[in-house]
Amino acid sequence: MPASKTPPAAPNDPALMERRLERERQSRIAAEALLEAKSSELFTAAERLRAQSERSQALASAIEASSDGVAMADQDGHFIYMNHAHAEMFGHTVVELMGRKWSCLYDEAAAQFLEEFALPVLFADGSWKGETVGRSKSGDPVLQDISLSATPDGGLICTSRDISVRLKKEREIRRLEDRLLEAEREAAMFTVGNAIAHDFNNLIAAITGNALLMQDDLPAEDPSQSYIDRILNATEQAAAVVSTLSPRQQDKPVSVDTIDLVQLVRTGIAISDAIRPANITVQTDLPETALVKGNEVLVSRAVINVIKNAYEAMPSVGNLTVRICAERHALPADEVASYELRRCTAPPLFFLEISDTGAGIAKTAMADIFTPYSTSKTKSKGTGLGLLSLQFLVDNQLADIEVESATGVGTCFRLVFPQPSNRPLPHDTLPISAPIDHPGARLLVVEDDESVGEMLYEVLQRMGFEVTWEIDAPTALQMALVDIRAYDLVLTDLQMPGLSGIELTQRLKAAHPHIPVILYSGQADYIPKDNMFTDILTKPISPDRLRDSIADALAI
Repeated sequence: MPASKTPPAAPNDPALMERRLERERQSRIAAEALLEAKSSELFTAAERLRAQSERSQALASAIEASSDGVAMADQDGHFIYMNHAHAEMFGHTVVELMGRKWSCLYDEAAAQFLEEFALPVLFADGSWKGETVGRSKSGDPVLQDISLSATPDGGLICTSRDISVRLKKEREIRRLEDRLLEAEREAAMFTVGNAIAHDFNNLIAAITGNALLMQDDLPAEDPSQSYIDRILNATEQAAAVVSTLSPRQQDKPVSVDTIDLVQLVRTGIAISDAIRPANITVQTDLPETALVKGNEVLVSRAVINVIKNAYEAMPSVGNLTVRICAERHALPADEVASYELRRCTAPPLFFLEISDTGAGIAKTAMADIFTPYSTSKTKSKGTGLGLLSLQFLVDNQLADIEVESATGVGTCFRLVFPQPSNRPLPHDTLPISAPIDHPGARLLVVEDDESVGEMLYEVLQRMGFEVTWEIDAPTALQMALVDIRAYDLVLTDLQMPGLSGIELTQRLKAAHPHIPVILYSGQADYIPKDNMFTDILTKPISPDRLRDSIADALAI
């Protein structure tokens, strides 16, 4: 019997239709899932592109705003990108340089150096850094610090900085440092000569004074007058020779120019930064410019020495304030010790104030801060000669010095630069025995050198004064303390064994503050001005100068 066959389903069979619908539904679900996955991928890609675009835009904005030049070149060396700073560095616009080869910004020698030395290193190592000289549109040199980086396609990226200003400042600092070092060496050499000058000036003063006494004794027509004139001429020349041993006199006449005080102060701070402790902060209050008459080296030495001392006064932590102003700024303290060196008579023009927050200077030590070799530092830390640089300013009448200090608060050194002024000329010479304003005034002379003491005793007697001369300073002090009314004025040398002229005056003024005291010295360096003394004289002293000084002191 033949096999029976299943008859085909009818097209409208419900089962067949249901299977077809199920297959279509599954296909639709799969398509929707695939569409959703692809949409998610496209959205993620779009967000990534947007973020990258924003970062690229931010990077481009940062590159455009940068003060450093940034440029890109293709594998043939032609510019394909450049920020405005790079173009302006060479005096061009971006449009002028785009598409041109990078070598158009360099002369033949500089381009050859980069081609033969820099680029091989760049493509071997991936980067190169160095300095080179470009050429601006006007032909002027452009000093550059450049950094090159290679790109994957064989091009390069160049970042460049104009270093001409920095190099100029560095050269100026090196030049000033060299001048300062030379000046310091000269000062050290001449300091040794000061001790010699002290003794020689004593001898010259004795010879000159005794020659003047002889000249006063002899008639004008006496033949010996010509020999005395020769002696006086010789002592005058000897005094001039001895004066060259002094750094103060060696600097005379100093060159005086118009200098920018602000520039010198900024340079001094920069030089001193090498020795600034890390825990010391520096604050400045400086105008754009402050033009004064002065000597560049002397002012710079003074500024650096004061800043160095200020750093050493703040061993743990502190603040240094440097300002140039038209008015003084007082220390914020109730009790302030002060000291002054003054030679200028013109009104102040500018004040340069250098203040620290150190321990301060005790009142008892204030009078010795400008005395050579007088220092609170250990031998390894200093010699006490640093502040001589301020004395040179005063002695050359370039500035006055004011020092204010308060214990636990700090110290302020103030350089007072004056307005230009005309100084009076010296008066004519008078004979020793010329009439005086205060005949019979009683003077106490304290002088340990016998030749100088005898000469002063005779000269002052001939001027009409009653003179007591004491060779021993402690004895003279005891005499004055026992009966101060016996003397109208004290005339004392500076350097004496047992008791200096400053110490003698301090003790004398403590008991009798109104007694006038004149200080003098054969020392060649400058003696600080102090209100304790009615005048300060430097040996050899002319009779006219001595007479006027005593007259002024007695008139007070």
